[in-house]
Amino acid sequence: MRRGLLLPLLVVTALFAFVGEALGATITNGGFETGDFTGWTTADQSGGSGSWFVYSETSLPSESCTNPGTAPQSPPQGTYAATTDQSGPGSHVLYQDITLEAGAKHTLSFELYYNSVGAFASPATLDYTVTPNQQYRVDVMRPTASPFSVAPSDILEALYQTTTSSPGTLAPTTMTFDLSAFAGQTVLLRFAEADNQGCFLAGVDNVQIASTPSVQTGAATNVTDSGATLNGTVDPDGQATTYHFDYGTSPNYGQQVPASDASVGSDSTSHSESQALSGLLPNTTYHFRIVATNASGTTDGADQTFTTAAAPVVTKVAAPGVTTEAASDIFARAATLNGVVNPENAATTYYFEYGTSAYYGHRAPASAASVGSDATGHSESQHVSGLKPHTTYHFRIVATNSSGTTYGPDQKFTTASAKLSLSVAPGSAEAGTLACFKFKAASNGQPVAGVTVQFAGRKARTSSKGTATVCATLADGTYRPTATRKGFTRVHATVDIFTPRFTG
Repeated sequence: MRRGLLLPLLVVTALFAFVGEALGATITNGGFETGDFTGWTTADQSGGSGSWFVYSETSLPSESCTNPGTAPQSPPQGTYAATTDQSGPGSHVLYQDITLEAGAKHTLSFELYYNSVGAFASPATLDYTVTPNQQYRVDVMRPTASPFSVAPSDILEALYQTTTSSPGTLAPTTMTFDLSAFAGQTVLLRFAEADNQGCFLAGVDNVQIASTPSVQTGAATNVTDSGATLNGTVDPDGQATTYHFDYGTSPNYGQQVPASDASVGSDSTSHSESQALSGLLPNTTYHFRIVATNASGTTDGADQTFTTAAAPVVTKVAAPGVTTEAASDIFARAATLNGVVNPENAATTYYFEYGTSAYYGHRAPASAASVGSDATGHSESQHVSGLKPHTTYHFRIVATNSSGTTYGPDQKFTTASAKLSLSVAPGSAEAGTLACFKFKAASNGQPVAGVTVQFAGRKARTSSKGTATVCATLADGTYRPTATRKGFTRVHATVDIFTPRFTG
Protein backbone atom coordinates (compact mmCIF):
# COMPACT_ATOMS: atom_id res chain seq x y z
CA MET A 1 0.00 0.00 0.00
CA ARG A 2 1.35 3.35 -0.97
CA ARG A 3 1.62 5.86 1.81
CA GLY A 4 2.06 9.59 1.36
CA LEU A 5 1.89 12.66 3.48
CA LEU A 6 -1.16 12.77 5.79
CA LEU A 7 -3.84 15.06 4.44
CA PRO A 8 -5.58 17.67 6.59
CA LEU A 9 -9.09 16.83 7.95
CA LEU A 10 -11.68 18.29 5.62
CA VAL A 11 -15.50 18.24 5.48
CA VAL A 12 -17.05 14.78 5.67
CA THR A 13 -18.74 13.86 2.40
CA ALA A 14 -21.39 11.15 1.98
CA LEU A 15 -20.29 9.06 -0.96
CA PHE A 16 -23.47 6.98 -1.25
CA ALA A 17 -27.01 8.28 -0.85
CA PHE A 18 -28.94 7.15 2.21
CA VAL A 19 -32.10 5.36 1.13
CA GLY A 20 -34.75 6.03 3.77
CA GLU A 21 -34.88 5.27 7.45
CA ALA A 22 -35.34 1.63 8.44
CA LEU A 23 -38.90 0.95 9.45
CA GLY A 24 -39.35 -0.82 12.74
CA ALA A 25 -36.59 -2.93 14.19
CA THR A 26 -35.11 -3.94 10.83
CA ILE A 27 -31.83 -3.60 8.99
CA THR A 28 -32.28 -2.71 5.35
CA ASN A 29 -30.05 -4.75 3.05
CA GLY A 30 -28.07 -6.11 5.98
CA GLY A 31 -26.48 -8.80 3.77
CA PHE A 32 -25.70 -6.36 0.93
CA GLU A 33 -27.39 -8.79 -1.42
CA THR A 34 -28.64 -5.94 -3.58
CA GLY A 35 -25.02 -5.70 -4.79
CA ASP A 36 -24.88 -2.09 -3.59
CA PHE A 37 -25.38 0.04 -0.49
CA THR A 38 -29.16 0.35 -0.69
CA GLY A 39 -30.33 1.27 2.80
CA TRP A 40 -26.84 2.32 3.93
CA THR A 41 -24.82 5.54 3.81
CA THR A 42 -21.07 5.65 3.30
CA ALA A 43 -18.86 8.62 4.13
CA ASP A 44 -15.11 9.23 3.76
CA GLN A 45 -12.93 11.83 5.41
CA SER A 46 -12.11 14.48 2.87
CA GLY A 47 -8.61 14.20 1.42
CA GLY A 48 -8.19 10.56 2.29
CA SER A 49 -7.92 7.51 0.11
CA GLY A 50 -10.35 4.66 -0.37
CA SER A 51 -13.91 3.94 0.71
CA TRP A 52 -16.41 1.19 1.52
CA PHE A 53 -17.24 -1.25 -1.28
CA VAL A 54 -19.76 -4.02 -1.87
CA TYR A 55 -17.93 -7.00 -3.34
CA SER A 56 -18.26 -10.66 -4.22
CA GLU A 57 -15.87 -13.43 -5.18
CA THR A 58 -16.00 -12.25 -8.76
CA SER A 59 -16.32 -8.51 -8.13
CA LEU A 60 -13.57 -7.09 -5.95
CA PRO A 61 -12.74 -3.48 -5.02
CA SER A 62 -10.36 -1.77 -7.46
CA GLU A 63 -8.08 -0.03 -4.96
CA SER A 64 -4.39 -1.00 -4.66
CA CYS A 65 -4.92 -3.06 -1.45
CA THR A 66 -6.73 -5.70 -3.47
CA ASN A 67 -5.52 -5.02 -6.96
CA PRO A 68 -2.95 -6.44 -7.37
CA GLY A 69 -2.73 -7.01 -3.57
CA THR A 70 -4.44 -9.56 -1.36
CA ALA A 71 -8.21 -9.87 -1.89
CA PRO A 72 -10.58 -9.49 1.07
CA GLN A 73 -11.94 -12.60 2.69
CA SER A 74 -14.85 -14.34 0.98
CA PRO A 75 -18.34 -13.04 1.88
CA PRO A 76 -19.36 -14.98 5.02
CA GLN A 77 -22.91 -15.50 3.71
CA GLY A 78 -24.68 -15.03 0.46
CA THR A 79 -23.06 -13.53 -2.60
CA TYR A 80 -22.04 -10.09 -1.37
CA ALA A 81 -20.40 -8.42 1.61
CA ALA A 82 -18.93 -4.98 2.40
CA THR A 83 -15.27 -4.06 2.88
CA THR A 84 -13.03 -1.02 2.98
CA ASP A 85 -10.22 -0.66 0.48
CA GLN A 86 -7.71 2.11 -0.06
CA SER A 87 -4.49 3.14 -1.76
CA GLY A 88 -3.41 5.54 0.96
CA PRO A 89 -4.39 6.78 4.42
CA GLY A 90 -8.08 7.46 4.97
CA SER A 91 -11.08 7.21 7.27
CA HIS A 92 -14.34 5.57 6.21
CA VAL A 93 -17.73 5.00 7.82
CA LEU A 94 -20.73 2.88 6.89
CA TYR A 95 -23.97 3.57 8.76
CA GLN A 96 -27.70 3.15 8.88
CA ASP A 97 -30.46 4.49 11.14
CA ILE A 98 -32.43 1.82 13.02
CA THR A 99 -35.79 2.40 14.67
CA LEU A 100 -36.19 0.11 17.66
CA GLU A 101 -39.80 -0.37 18.56
CA ALA A 102 -40.90 0.31 22.09
CA GLY A 103 -41.99 -2.59 24.25
CA ALA A 104 -39.71 -5.19 22.60
CA LYS A 105 -36.28 -6.73 23.04
CA HIS A 106 -33.84 -6.20 20.16
CA THR A 107 -30.74 -8.26 19.38
CA LEU A 108 -28.21 -6.99 16.83
CA SER A 109 -25.89 -9.45 15.13
CA PHE A 110 -23.33 -9.22 12.33
CA GLU A 111 -20.31 -11.01 10.84
CA LEU A 112 -17.17 -8.94 11.44
CA TYR A 113 -13.76 -9.65 9.89
CA TYR A 114 -10.62 -7.83 8.74
CA ASN A 115 -7.03 -7.96 7.37
CA SER A 116 -4.62 -5.30 8.62
CA VAL A 117 -1.05 -4.97 7.37
CA GLY A 118 -0.19 -2.21 9.83
CA ALA A 119 -0.17 -2.42 13.60
CA PHE A 120 -3.30 -1.31 15.40
CA ALA A 121 -3.50 2.01 17.19
CA SER A 122 -6.81 3.36 18.54
CA PRO A 123 -6.63 7.03 19.49
CA ALA A 124 -9.88 8.75 20.48
CA THR A 125 -10.47 9.99 16.95
CA LEU A 126 -11.24 8.71 13.47
CA ASP A 127 -9.09 11.41 11.88
CA TYR A 128 -6.59 9.59 9.73
CA THR A 129 -4.19 12.57 9.96
CA VAL A 130 -3.62 11.72 13.62
CA THR A 131 -0.69 9.31 13.72
CA PRO A 132 -0.73 6.45 14.44
CA ASN A 133 -4.37 5.60 13.74
CA GLN A 134 -5.23 2.10 12.56
CA GLN A 135 -8.55 0.94 13.98
CA TYR A 136 -11.91 -0.68 13.31
CA ARG A 137 -14.88 0.12 15.53
CA VAL A 138 -18.63 -0.44 15.68
CA ASP A 139 -20.89 1.95 17.62
CA VAL A 140 -24.51 2.73 18.39
CA MET A 141 -24.84 6.51 18.12
CA ARG A 142 -27.27 9.33 18.34
CA PRO A 143 -28.86 9.75 14.89
CA THR A 144 -28.05 13.47 14.95
CA ALA A 145 -24.34 12.92 15.57
CA SER A 146 -21.64 13.32 12.93
CA PRO A 147 -20.85 9.84 11.59
CA PHE A 148 -17.16 10.51 12.35
CA SER A 149 -17.73 11.60 15.97
CA VAL A 150 -16.23 9.68 18.86
CA ALA A 151 -17.49 12.12 21.50
CA PRO A 152 -18.92 10.26 24.50
CA SER A 153 -22.09 12.36 24.24
CA ASP A 154 -22.65 11.03 20.70
CA ILE A 155 -21.86 7.37 21.30
CA LEU A 156 -24.70 5.58 23.06
CA GLU A 157 -22.85 2.27 23.20
CA ALA A 158 -19.47 1.19 21.85
CA LEU A 159 -20.02 -2.34 20.52
CA TYR A 160 -16.55 -3.24 19.23
CA GLN A 161 -13.08 -1.65 18.78
CA THR A 162 -9.68 -3.01 17.85
CA THR A 163 -6.83 -2.45 20.31
CA THR A 164 -3.05 -2.61 20.09
CA SER A 165 -3.28 -6.26 21.15
CA SER A 166 -5.81 -7.26 18.50
CA PRO A 167 -4.58 -9.84 15.95
CA GLY A 168 -3.80 -8.57 12.45
CA THR A 169 -6.40 -10.85 10.89
CA LEU A 170 -9.87 -11.71 12.11
CA ALA A 171 -11.85 -14.45 10.41
CA PRO A 172 -15.58 -13.82 9.97
CA THR A 173 -16.90 -13.78 13.52
CA THR A 174 -20.55 -13.54 14.56
CA MET A 175 -21.02 -10.81 17.14
CA THR A 176 -24.27 -10.32 19.04
CA PHE A 177 -25.42 -7.35 21.11
CA ASP A 178 -28.57 -6.55 23.09
CA LEU A 179 -30.00 -3.19 22.00
CA SER A 180 -33.16 -3.48 24.13
CA ALA A 181 -32.02 -0.50 26.22
CA PHE A 182 -32.75 1.68 23.19
CA ALA A 183 -36.27 0.35 22.54
CA GLY A 184 -38.54 3.15 21.46
CA GLN A 185 -35.65 5.14 19.96
CA THR A 186 -34.03 5.62 16.57
CA VAL A 187 -30.27 5.06 16.69
CA LEU A 188 -27.45 5.17 14.19
CA LEU A 189 -25.45 1.95 13.68
CA ARG A 190 -21.93 2.78 12.50
CA PHE A 191 -19.05 0.66 11.15
CA ALA A 192 -15.94 2.88 11.09
CA GLU A 193 -12.38 2.26 9.90
CA ALA A 194 -9.30 4.54 10.02
CA ASP A 195 -5.96 3.60 8.50
CA ASN A 196 -2.55 5.33 8.25
CA GLN A 197 -0.26 2.41 9.13
CA GLY A 198 -0.78 0.19 6.14
CA CYS A 199 -3.38 -1.61 4.06
CA PHE A 200 -6.55 -2.33 6.04
CA LEU A 201 -9.46 -4.37 4.69
CA ALA A 202 -12.29 -4.05 7.25
CA GLY A 203 -15.28 -6.26 6.35
CA VAL A 204 -18.84 -6.78 7.53
CA ASP A 205 -21.74 -8.95 6.42
CA ASN A 206 -25.10 -10.34 7.53
CA VAL A 207 -26.15 -7.39 9.71
CA GLN A 208 -29.48 -8.32 11.35
CA ILE A 209 -31.90 -7.21 14.04
CA ALA A 210 -33.93 -9.94 15.74
CA SER A 211 -36.82 -8.50 17.73
CA THR A 212 -39.15 -10.07 20.19
CA PRO A 213 -42.78 -8.96 19.89
CA SER A 214 -43.54 -5.35 20.72
CA VAL A 215 -46.04 -5.22 23.56
CA GLN A 216 -47.82 -2.65 25.65
CA THR A 217 -49.87 -3.39 28.76
CA GLY A 218 -53.07 -1.35 28.72
CA ALA A 219 -55.38 -0.33 31.53
CA ALA A 220 -57.83 -2.86 32.94
CA THR A 221 -61.51 -2.28 32.20
CA ASN A 222 -64.85 -3.63 33.39
CA VAL A 223 -63.51 -3.87 36.94
CA THR A 224 -66.06 -5.21 39.43
CA ASP A 225 -65.81 -6.76 42.88
CA SER A 226 -64.97 -10.16 41.36
CA GLY A 227 -63.81 -9.62 37.79
CA ALA A 228 -61.97 -7.42 35.29
CA THR A 229 -60.87 -7.32 31.65
CA LEU A 230 -57.12 -7.19 30.99
CA ASN A 231 -56.04 -5.27 27.88
CA GLY A 232 -52.85 -4.88 25.91
CA THR A 233 -51.36 -4.68 22.43
CA VAL A 234 -48.98 -7.02 20.61
CA ASP A 235 -47.00 -6.39 17.42
CA PRO A 236 -45.59 -9.72 16.18
CA ASP A 237 -42.79 -7.90 14.32
CA GLY A 238 -43.15 -10.24 11.36
CA GLN A 239 -42.86 -13.54 13.24
CA ALA A 240 -45.43 -16.07 14.42
CA THR A 241 -46.32 -14.84 17.90
CA THR A 242 -48.36 -15.97 20.88
CA TYR A 243 -49.40 -14.09 24.01
CA HIS A 244 -50.92 -14.34 27.46
CA PHE A 245 -51.48 -12.12 30.49
CA ASP A 246 -49.72 -12.71 33.80
CA TYR A 247 -51.74 -11.61 36.83
CA GLY A 248 -51.81 -11.96 40.59
CA THR A 249 -51.89 -10.04 43.84
CA SER A 250 -48.17 -9.16 43.62
CA PRO A 251 -45.62 -8.42 40.86
CA ASN A 252 -44.72 -12.10 41.06
CA TYR A 253 -48.11 -12.76 39.43
CA GLY A 254 -48.51 -16.55 39.65
CA GLN A 255 -51.46 -16.95 37.27
CA GLN A 256 -51.95 -16.49 33.55
CA VAL A 257 -54.83 -16.18 31.14
CA PRO A 258 -55.46 -17.87 28.78
CA ALA A 259 -53.99 -21.02 30.29
CA SER A 260 -52.29 -21.80 26.95
CA ASP A 261 -50.82 -18.94 24.95
CA ALA A 262 -53.10 -17.59 22.21
CA SER A 263 -51.95 -16.83 18.68
CA VAL A 264 -51.56 -13.22 17.54
CA GLY A 265 -50.33 -13.80 13.98
CA SER A 266 -47.12 -13.06 12.13
CA ASP A 267 -47.62 -9.63 10.61
CA SER A 268 -46.14 -6.32 11.69
CA THR A 269 -49.37 -4.78 12.93
CA SER A 270 -50.34 -3.85 16.46
CA HIS A 271 -53.13 -6.13 17.70
CA SER A 272 -55.38 -5.23 20.61
CA GLU A 273 -55.81 -8.23 22.90
CA SER A 274 -58.10 -8.71 25.91
CA GLN A 275 -58.86 -11.41 28.43
CA ALA A 276 -61.69 -11.43 30.99
CA LEU A 277 -61.01 -12.52 34.56
CA SER A 278 -63.53 -13.80 37.10
CA GLY A 279 -63.45 -15.17 40.62
CA LEU A 280 -61.27 -12.32 41.91
CA LEU A 281 -61.21 -11.18 45.52
CA PRO A 282 -63.14 -7.99 46.32
CA ASN A 283 -61.33 -4.81 47.36
CA THR A 284 -57.96 -6.28 46.30
CA THR A 285 -55.14 -4.80 44.20
CA TYR A 286 -54.04 -7.02 41.31
CA HIS A 287 -50.90 -6.74 39.18
CA PHE A 288 -50.89 -7.78 35.53
CA ARG A 289 -48.88 -7.55 32.32
CA ILE A 290 -49.09 -8.80 28.76
CA VAL A 291 -46.42 -11.28 27.65
CA ALA A 292 -45.71 -12.20 24.01
CA THR A 293 -43.32 -14.72 22.48
CA ASN A 294 -41.89 -15.33 19.02
CA ALA A 295 -38.83 -17.15 17.70
CA SER A 296 -36.60 -14.29 18.86
CA GLY A 297 -37.74 -14.51 22.45
CA THR A 298 -40.29 -13.23 24.93
CA THR A 299 -41.28 -9.66 25.75
CA ASP A 300 -42.82 -8.83 29.12
CA GLY A 301 -45.09 -5.81 29.12
CA ALA A 302 -44.92 -3.20 31.85
CA ASP A 303 -46.65 -3.97 35.13
CA GLN A 304 -50.10 -2.45 35.60
CA THR A 305 -52.46 -2.63 38.55
CA PHE A 306 -56.16 -2.40 39.25
CA THR A 307 -58.19 -2.71 42.43
CA THR A 308 -61.41 -4.65 42.52
CA ALA A 309 -64.47 -2.99 43.98
CA ALA A 310 -65.59 -3.65 47.51
CA ALA A 311 -68.05 -6.50 47.83
CA PRO A 312 -71.63 -5.27 47.74
CA VAL A 313 -73.34 -5.00 51.11
CA VAL A 314 -75.55 -8.04 51.35
CA THR A 315 -78.53 -7.57 53.62
CA LYS A 316 -79.10 -10.81 55.44
CA VAL A 317 -82.64 -11.95 54.83
CA ALA A 318 -84.47 -13.52 57.74
CA ALA A 319 -87.82 -15.19 57.78
CA PRO A 320 -90.62 -12.69 58.37
CA GLY A 321 -91.34 -11.43 61.84
CA VAL A 322 -95.01 -11.89 62.79
CA THR A 323 -97.33 -11.15 65.71
CA THR A 324 -100.91 -12.38 65.99
CA GLU A 325 -102.98 -9.65 67.57
CA ALA A 326 -106.44 -9.77 69.16
CA ALA A 327 -109.47 -10.11 66.92
CA SER A 328 -111.80 -7.14 66.64
CA ASP A 329 -115.32 -6.36 65.42
CA ILE A 330 -116.54 -9.69 66.78
CA PHE A 331 -120.14 -10.51 65.92
CA ALA A 332 -122.21 -13.64 66.09
CA ARG A 333 -121.21 -14.77 62.61
CA ALA A 334 -118.22 -12.57 61.70
CA ALA A 335 -115.00 -11.08 63.08
CA THR A 336 -111.86 -9.24 61.99
CA LEU A 337 -108.54 -11.04 62.39
CA ASN A 338 -105.48 -8.88 63.06
CA GLY A 339 -101.69 -9.28 63.00
CA VAL A 340 -98.36 -7.58 62.26
CA VAL A 341 -95.82 -8.70 59.60
CA ASN A 342 -92.22 -7.51 59.20
CA PRO A 343 -90.89 -8.63 55.74
CA GLU A 344 -87.23 -8.46 56.92
CA ASN A 345 -86.04 -6.98 53.59
CA ALA A 346 -87.50 -9.67 51.36
CA ALA A 347 -90.70 -9.89 49.32
CA THR A 348 -93.24 -11.33 51.72
CA THR A 349 -96.81 -12.63 51.62
CA TYR A 350 -99.23 -13.47 54.43
CA TYR A 351 -102.58 -15.02 55.31
CA PHE A 352 -104.58 -15.93 58.45
CA GLU A 353 -105.46 -19.45 59.50
CA TYR A 354 -108.63 -19.89 61.61
CA GLY A 355 -111.03 -22.55 62.81
CA THR A 356 -112.77 -23.95 65.87
CA SER A 357 -109.59 -25.72 67.00
CA ALA A 358 -105.82 -25.18 66.82
CA TYR A 359 -105.87 -27.27 63.65
CA TYR A 360 -107.61 -24.32 62.03
CA GLY A 361 -108.80 -25.57 58.61
CA HIS A 362 -109.68 -22.21 57.03
CA ARG A 363 -107.56 -19.36 55.68
CA ALA A 364 -108.12 -15.76 54.68
CA PRO A 365 -107.47 -14.53 52.11
CA ALA A 366 -107.65 -17.67 49.98
CA SER A 367 -104.47 -16.59 48.13
CA ALA A 368 -101.68 -15.09 50.18
CA ALA A 369 -101.51 -11.30 50.03
CA SER A 370 -98.35 -9.23 49.52
CA VAL A 371 -96.86 -7.26 52.39
CA GLY A 372 -93.82 -5.72 50.65
CA SER A 373 -90.06 -6.13 51.03
CA ASP A 374 -88.96 -3.55 53.58
CA ALA A 375 -88.01 -4.06 57.20
CA THR A 376 -91.04 -2.38 58.77
CA GLY A 377 -93.88 -3.90 60.74
CA HIS A 378 -97.13 -3.83 58.73
CA SER A 379 -100.50 -4.15 60.44
CA GLU A 380 -102.67 -6.55 58.44
CA SER A 381 -106.34 -7.50 58.89
CA GLN A 382 -108.83 -9.86 57.29
CA HIS A 383 -112.62 -9.88 57.81
CA VAL A 384 -114.07 -13.40 58.08
CA SER A 385 -117.75 -14.31 58.00
CA GLY A 386 -119.92 -17.42 58.07
CA LEU A 387 -118.95 -18.11 61.66
CA LYS A 388 -121.04 -19.89 64.22
CA PRO A 389 -122.54 -17.73 66.95
CA HIS A 390 -121.30 -18.07 70.47
CA THR A 391 -118.38 -20.25 69.33
CA THR A 392 -114.71 -20.07 70.26
CA TYR A 393 -112.37 -19.74 67.26
CA HIS A 394 -108.58 -20.11 67.05
CA PHE A 395 -106.53 -18.07 64.58
CA ARG A 396 -102.97 -17.03 63.75
CA ILE A 397 -101.14 -15.00 61.09
CA VAL A 398 -98.70 -16.78 58.74
CA ALA A 399 -96.04 -15.00 56.59
CA THR A 400 -93.55 -16.31 54.01
CA ASN A 401 -90.44 -14.91 52.26
CA SER A 402 -87.37 -16.43 50.55
CA SER A 403 -85.88 -17.40 53.91
CA GLY A 404 -88.89 -19.32 55.15
CA THR A 405 -92.32 -19.21 56.75
CA THR A 406 -93.14 -17.85 60.19
CA TYR A 407 -96.30 -18.86 62.10
CA GLY A 408 -97.68 -16.35 64.53
CA PRO A 409 -98.81 -17.41 68.02
CA ASP A 410 -102.32 -18.80 68.40
CA GLN A 411 -105.06 -16.41 69.48
CA LYS A 412 -108.72 -17.06 70.32
CA PHE A 413 -112.01 -15.21 70.23
CA THR A 414 -115.63 -16.19 70.86
CA THR A 415 -118.40 -15.03 68.59
CA ALA A 416 -121.37 -13.25 70.07
CA SER A 417 -124.73 -14.93 70.63
CA ALA A 418 -127.22 -14.47 67.81
CA LYS A 419 -130.36 -12.41 68.44
CA LEU A 420 -133.43 -14.56 68.71
CA SER A 421 -137.08 -13.46 68.47
CA LEU A 422 -140.09 -15.42 69.73
CA SER A 423 -143.68 -14.87 68.69
CA VAL A 424 -146.84 -16.70 69.92
CA ALA A 425 -150.34 -17.02 68.58
CA PRO A 426 -152.76 -16.57 70.00
CA GLY A 427 -151.41 -14.06 72.40
CA SER A 428 -154.29 -14.56 74.83
CA ALA A 429 -156.79 -17.25 75.84
CA GLU A 430 -159.76 -17.86 78.17
CA ALA A 431 -158.92 -19.21 81.58
CA GLY A 432 -159.96 -22.75 82.38
CA THR A 433 -160.22 -23.62 78.75
CA LEU A 434 -157.76 -25.87 76.89
CA ALA A 435 -155.91 -23.68 74.44
CA CYS A 436 -153.09 -24.46 71.94
CA PHE A 437 -150.39 -21.84 71.45
CA LYS A 438 -148.14 -21.81 68.33
CA PHE A 439 -144.64 -20.38 68.93
CA LYS A 440 -142.26 -19.27 66.19
CA ALA A 441 -138.51 -18.64 66.76
CA ALA A 442 -136.52 -16.55 64.28
CA SER A 443 -133.19 -14.76 63.91
CA ASN A 444 -132.64 -12.02 61.41
CA GLY A 445 -135.97 -12.95 59.86
CA GLN A 446 -134.96 -16.59 59.38
CA PRO A 447 -136.64 -19.49 61.29
CA VAL A 448 -134.45 -21.17 63.88
CA ALA A 449 -134.88 -24.83 64.60
CA GLY A 450 -134.01 -26.53 67.87
CA VAL A 451 -135.12 -23.69 70.08
CA THR A 452 -136.53 -24.90 73.41
CA VAL A 453 -139.77 -23.17 74.31
CA GLN A 454 -140.80 -23.37 77.98
CA PHE A 455 -144.43 -22.49 78.78
CA ALA A 456 -146.74 -23.40 81.61
CA GLY A 457 -144.40 -26.06 82.86
CA ARG A 458 -144.15 -27.65 79.47
CA LYS A 459 -141.27 -27.76 76.92
CA ALA A 460 -141.37 -27.89 73.16
CA ARG A 461 -138.62 -27.73 70.52
CA THR A 462 -139.05 -25.76 67.34
CA SER A 463 -139.08 -27.57 64.02
CA SER A 464 -137.08 -26.74 60.93
CA LYS A 465 -139.68 -24.09 60.27
CA GLY A 466 -138.91 -22.57 63.64
CA THR A 467 -142.31 -23.48 65.10
CA ALA A 468 -143.48 -25.35 68.16
CA THR A 469 -146.96 -25.86 69.70
CA VAL A 470 -147.87 -26.09 73.37
CA CYS A 471 -151.45 -26.84 74.55
CA ALA A 472 -152.51 -26.11 78.12
CA THR A 473 -155.46 -25.17 80.37
CA LEU A 474 -154.35 -22.19 82.35
CA ALA A 475 -155.60 -20.07 85.14
CA ASP A 476 -156.18 -16.40 84.84
CA GLY A 477 -152.92 -14.38 84.58
CA THR A 478 -150.05 -13.18 82.40
CA TYR A 479 -147.50 -15.77 81.36
CA ARG A 480 -143.94 -15.23 79.92
CA PRO A 481 -142.90 -18.24 77.85
CA THR A 482 -139.07 -18.36 77.17
CA ALA A 483 -137.06 -19.53 74.21
CA THR A 484 -133.46 -20.71 74.55
CA ARG A 485 -130.81 -22.22 72.32
CA LYS A 486 -127.08 -22.30 72.56
CA GLY A 487 -125.56 -19.46 70.61
CA PHE A 488 -128.67 -17.35 70.81
CA THR A 489 -129.95 -14.85 73.31
CA ARG A 490 -132.74 -15.93 75.65
CA VAL A 491 -136.04 -14.28 74.67
CA HIS A 492 -139.54 -14.13 76.05
CA ALA A 493 -143.05 -13.79 74.75
CA THR A 494 -146.23 -12.75 76.59
CA VAL A 495 -149.51 -14.71 76.86
CA ASP A 496 -152.53 -13.31 78.66
CA ILE A 497 -155.05 -15.77 80.22
CA PHE A 498 -158.25 -14.14 81.28
CA THR A 499 -161.62 -14.98 82.77
CA PRO A 500 -164.51 -13.63 80.73
CA ARG A 501 -166.83 -11.22 82.51
CA PHE A 502 -170.54 -11.76 82.08
CA THR A 503 -173.04 -8.94 82.22
CA GLY A 504 -176.71 -9.52 82.74
